[in-house]
Amino acid sequence: MVGNSIAEFVETASSSEECTIAFSSWCRFGLHEIDFGWVRPVLVSNISLNLRSIFLVDDEEGRGIDAWTTTSEDEMTLLKQDPDILAFTS
Repeated sequence: MVGNSIAEFVETASSSEECTIAFSSWCRFGLHEIDFGWVRPVLVSNISLNLRSIFLVDDEEGRGIDAWTTTSEDEMTLLKQDPDILAFTS
């Protein structure tokens, strides 16, 4: 049941008929501090599913936030021009 509902969400979110963007924040999870025995990770990222998404992750220095996006080129152009988003980016 859960597997079917996730599959349905991914199918709906990745279709061109619906404009759904999934947002998630991994900030303050301490992902850059995890040591699996090979020192700290060089890169922290997410997998790219076939759906529109924006994941927020602390930057390596811990002074900012990186946004990992999976959107179309047209949607990215709109995001880059959005005044609310521009107010919080550098």
